[in-house]
Amino acid sequence: MIQIKDLIQSIAEKDTSVQTCAAKVIAVNAPQNAIHSPDDAFTVNVMRADGAVIKNVRLKASLQEEEQGIINIPKIDSWVLISIIDNLETRAFISQCSEVERTFIRFKSENNQYLEIDSNADQFHMVFKEVLNNIPGQPPTEFKSIASVSFNSLQADSNENKPNLITTFYDANGKTLSETLTTGQQQKTTLNSIKNDEPIERVSFDINTTADSIATLHFTSEDEESKQKIDITEVSTTIAINEDVTVVTLQENDLTITTDSGDGYSASIKSDEVIFMKEDHLLKLKDDKFTIKNSGSSLLDELGKLVDEIKLITVTTPVGPSGTPINVMQLDGLKDSFSNLLE
Repeated sequence: MIQIKDLIQSIAEKDTSVQTCAAKVIAVNAPQNAIHSPDDAFTVNVMRADGAVIKNVRLKASLQEEEQGIINIPKIDSWVLISIIDNLETRAFISQCSEVERTFIRFKSENNQYLEIDSNADQFHMVFKEVLNNIPGQPPTEFKSIASVSFNSLQADSNENKPNLITTFYDANGKTLSETLTTGQQQKTTLNSIKNDEPIERVSFDINTTADSIATLHFTSEDEESKQKIDITEVSTTIAINEDVTVVTLQENDLTITTDSGDGYSASIKSDEVIFMKEDHLLKLKDDKFTIKNSGSSLLDELGKLVDEIKLITVTTPVGPSGTPINVMQLDGLKDSFSNLLE
């Protein structure tokens, strides 16, 4: 098949006529066995003003060069100018478009690496890739991505209904190593390791202002278990370790530490009190006083009972039982001292 690039030279060398007319696009043709993508398109069908249909009008000079090129794909029902060389419809090509639905660009290097750019009014996608089965003398059939950039506008993103920008990097086998999602109110970066040929999320960093402003840094193991998670807001910081077994929360002047390892320990340090707990055991310091409790019984109560029992002590004498201790007032003063120290 004669290519447009050869015809251009022929037109320059010979007195070849080129006829141009207006036509309406009625179909965009995708190749049945696309090497790279089923969205590739290299020809369109058009209908001239007189009703004549011309099929397979070229969008690029060489239909054989599917590996690279710059293509403007016109909108269905839009008007275009088609140019016909030597009155042969097989040599027809689109010379001008009134409306472009999509622009597609593919560059190829000598090392079988590619840069693809695919864009329309709602989306922009750019990917760097290379041939996976690079066998000399054989056409490529599989590709692996190296890196990609993708932008979706407000209209294109129907799930979140907001624009987003995604950048992705891949390993030597085309598996996702890292990905960053950015919107007007959120940015999330995920770093992966590859296990059993599948990406496993290891580290993620998320900044989000859609609700309360928050930044989250999350570490996970290769077994997908949470190892440490740090949440930071404008007024607090929370650190969760080993799948929330131990949680440390700092909010303004207050610090809370809890553990759920089976022992049930927790600690809380605030501006006006310090608390250590284990199940029904409590040690608290507040207003310069300690509170020590166990199963509902406090140390202050037990010491008060002890002083009261000491005040009741009597002993046997030759003339009969003794009276109450003569230091009762001192013992009562001891209870007051306990009250000043304990609660």
